[in-house]
Amino acid sequence: NGATTISFSLTAEHAENAEIEVYNMKGQKVENLPITNSLNQQIIWNANNFASGVYFYKLMVDGNPVDTKKMILLK
Repeated sequence: NGATTISFSLTAEHAENAEIEVYNMKGQKVENLPITNSLNQQIIWNANNFASGVYFYKLMVDGNPVDTKKMILLK
């Protein structure tokens, strides 16, 4: 159970230059998830290599933050 699905809503135009950045509680970027399939409107973050704790993910479009959410990883 080291994976979670992050859902989002983007137009096809914005999805071309979109990505999700994952940060730990210290504000350090721990992973960058490029969005490659705009039709699905979701991405799976495989967190097997990360410790349990609180993480934040930020949806970025054209280098600008669109939304930030908190998630808790429990192993």
